[in-house]
Amino acid sequence: MKGSLEYNGELFERASIEQMMESYRMLLAALVDNPEQRLQDLPLLASPLAFPPEDEIPANALYELFASQVERSPDATALVYEGKSYTYRELSCKIERVAQHLLAMGIQAGSYIGLVLERSLAAVIAMLAILRAGCSSVPLEEKPPFSQRAGMPSIRCVICEQAMRGHFSDIPCLCIDELIAPPAPLPVQEREKTDILAWYPSLDQTQSQLCRFLQHAVQHGWGKRAVSMGVWSLHSSPTFLYELLLPLTGGGTAWLVPEAYRFPGKTYCEWLATHQITGAYLPEHFLPALLRLSRQGYLCPLQLLLTQSRTFPEQKLQELQQRLPGIEIIHGYGVAGTWQTLYVLDATKPPRRCTPIGYPLVPLLLLDQQKQQVPLGAIGEIYVAGERSETAVMIAGTRFSQTGDRARVLPDGRLELIGPEIQVRNERFSFAAVATLLMEHREVYQAVIVVREKQRLVVYVVPEKEAEWATLKPALQAILQEYIPVSFGPVSLVLLEDVPLDSDGAVCYEALPQEEEACSQGVEAAPRTHLEKEIAAIWCRLLQVEQISIHDNFFDRGGHSLLMIRLHNEIQSLLKLPIAVLDLLKYSTIRELAVFLQECQEKQQEQEEEQQIATRAERQNEALQKRKALMKERRQHDGTLP
Repeated sequence: MKGSLEYNGELFERASIEQMMESYRMLLAALVDNPEQRLQDLPLLASPLAFPPEDEIPANALYELFASQVERSPDATALVYEGKSYTYRELSCKIERVAQHLLAMGIQAGSYIGLVLERSLAAVIAMLAILRAGCSSVPLEEKPPFSQRAGMPSIRCVICEQAMRGHFSDIPCLCIDELIAPPAPLPVQEREKTDILAWYPSLDQTQSQLCRFLQHAVQHGWGKRAVSMGVWSLHSSPTFLYELLLPLTGGGTAWLVPEAYRFPGKTYCEWLATHQITGAYLPEHFLPALLRLSRQGYLCPLQLLLTQSRTFPEQKLQELQQRLPGIEIIHGYGVAGTWQTLYVLDATKPPRRCTPIGYPLVPLLLLDQQKQQVPLGAIGEIYVAGERSETAVMIAGTRFSQTGDRARVLPDGRLELIGPEIQVRNERFSFAAVATLLMEHREVYQAVIVVREKQRLVVYVVPEKEAEWATLKPALQAILQEYIPVSFGPVSLVLLEDVPLDSDGAVCYEALPQEEEACSQGVEAAPRTHLEKEIAAIWCRLLQVEQISIHDNFFDRGGHSLLMIRLHNEIQSLLKLPIAVLDLLKYSTIRELAVFLQECQEKQQEQEEEQQIATRAERQNEALQKRKALMKERRQHDGTLP
């Protein structure tokens, strides 16, 4: 069968049309092969994603990359932390010592070894030694008690500091100081390959994933840009290995960031400049700080910036690239801190609202609710090749794990992350997309959206320093009203000085203030008149808050249409005023409503006084008419009238 398709070249790209034709061909072929199958089971398309090649990763590939750098530049500085440093030769020697101790204990390749170490050079040595021994590391919490959590692999032994030894009675413990101190033992022999580098509660950090990331780095010359690389992440985070091994496998220097300089973002960026760091990973919520500094003329030495963002707009990333000449920005996506896609930011392309996450490093699919692949441009849930998820599906002999994130494939093959959805009142939407929309505003520094009590949306905004909240707030409210469905109800907009972050740089949602905690507490904002106090008491009872400002908006504090009806009934019952619900919508703050109700009361009082005067005049007139009628009747009776 042959056919042709004509299309408007101004409206469609050739790649999109070719994808449509391929999908149509697959659909016809499936119908011919099995005419009895259900429509929902028909394959509508081939995968729009280009998978990376399934090349075989050699045994201990990552350590071999490091070992080759030891041979090339043994006296170059490899690792720096708080004024102390190791050359490649010194670091390799200490790694070999620890690995030899593990072998002497009879630990087999593929075993899991726990790590309970503070941020230090010793922690880096321990992780690399575990890799050298062909084993997998399991970062544990630094504070006792320690327990074997559900789903955690069986731990063969634990490497810890001397003070922690007494907390492990049933697991062999090795003191890191004792492991490093002895003279160098015999070289470690080659071990069987283990693909698992480290175990985390949400995933296995695999050697193949990291190898593909580093292969990509070599191809694009990132190592030349990251001559010195800041290692910001904790060793309990998957990102730590990416930051550490990128410079160590490329001949650069890994600078372990001291804890005192990891927060806030401004402090970290200034530390990078002080030590002339040329490569760094920045958490999503540090990007606004770097952009603000660049706008202030900050001289940043960065040549390579790695980041993963769900809400930071691409137009601001492009602005950052323009303000920091020579910098290459690598944006990506990964589950729980891994890197499963990569995108080298291209400032020549028109920015998209959601920054693309690039091309897959590992096999992944976009599936609909029927676990069918979605067509080019359609939104589907991301499934990544892996074994850990209980909701994994088998496709073409490979298990794909559900991530909960949604994305679509752009015509050029890049992935665009849409983000997870939230549900309020049976409606769903992507809060990340709305947060990105708000952050496109030049006067918005950061924005975070959360759901309170499964029914109220709360938007936390950190404005730029020069921004006026009084003028910015109405502009943001207009944006929210345009893009958030009406069925979601009113949205609370809360001003913040800074977004609270956890040790991994993610938003600490538990530390975000409730709306009543964030509102103004000044004396001038408290209810003053008797009427304002009565209205405030009703609001506090309906909104279930302890304090409220006369300038607070009823809907911003969590009110909705049903509460508005109750508010209307209570005010009518209290004041006996014939007001409409539309009046309450129009005057939505206590101050505005009190002024309106005061005017209504005064007007009602004037009307009552006028009515009383009219009634008295009418009664007086009636009395006068009665008196006249009575006098007339008397005169007629006396015969005085003609």
